Amino acid sequence: MALRQRMRSRVVPIGKLRKGGARARAVLFKALADRCGLACGLTLGRCVSGAHAHHAWATVPAGHEVAVVDLLHNPGELLPAESEAALRYQRVREFAFSSLASSRTEPFVLQKLHQSQ
Repeated sequence: MALRQRMRSRVVPIGKLRKGGARARAVLFKALADRCGLACGLTLGRCVSGAHAHHAWATVPAGHEVAVVDLLHNPGELLPAESEAALRYQRVREFAFSSLASSRTEPFVLQKLHQSQ
C-alpha cells in the first residue's frame, strides 16, 4: 500500500519518506521552506564523483547560529554547523571512492542563508 494511502492524506511527512538521498531531500526541504517563507540555505558538498557525489544539505538559522538540518538519519534534528555530527552529516572529511581531481576545493552554496525579516 502506498504511503499516501496509509496516511490517508495527500500530505506526507518528510520523515516518513524511505526513498531519495540527501540531495533530493535537501532540495525538497529548501523548496518547502521557501514556499513557507522560512530562511533556508542549500549547499552541495565538494565531491563531484564517487560514493558521495553531489551530496547536499539544508541549513537554517538557529538563534544566532546556523544549523544543518538532518533529513536522513533523524529527520528534523538540527545539528550545530561546526559540530562533529554536522561535519559527519556533510561528509566533509570523507573522500572515499573519489580522487582529488574530482573534488571541489570548497562546497558550492546554491543560495546563501539569510535571516527572514
